[in-house]
Amino acid sequence: MSHVDPPPSLGALGFLVGRFRGEGTLQRGATFEKDVVGRWEVAGHFLSLSMSASYRVNDRVMDVHHAMALVGVERGSGAFQAHVFTDGGEILEHRLIVEAGRISFGDRVPHESRARVARKILLRTSYGYDETLEIDRDGGGFETYSFVRLERMAE
Repeated sequence: MSHVDPPPSLGALGFLVGRFRGEGTLQRGATFEKDVVGRWEVAGHFLSLSMSASYRVNDRVMDVHHAMALVGVERGSGAFQAHVFTDGGEILEHRLIVEAGRISFGDRVPHESRARVARKILLRTSYGYDETLEIDRDGGGFETYSFVRLERMAE
């Protein structure tokens, strides 16, 4: 069996490696908490992201969602591909657009938004990264649906 080095282009995702935590806001004014752990897997060929988001339903109840993403580079095309596994048993596939310090991809439309399309943007910052979910309701352009500032936690 021969060893194959990971694609150098994966290095552009390095800012997602580590432990991150943040409090976000939704368009309707509600807040949520998000935790993310990113790490290299399979000798550096893939990035895994384990995520949990907690939304307050009332004073005593939190609605918690978990997901895991595996990101790699398609060997033939060099395209970034993500497979996301949700706590609802879904498997979602995303093609990532990776630019300097910025990742974007088409995402699932939030249930209550009545939007036609959604996209997520991850933007590298000095403290970790910002995650913005944007929606387009009627083809007139994107608006922010949610925003969370994810700060790197000490190891």
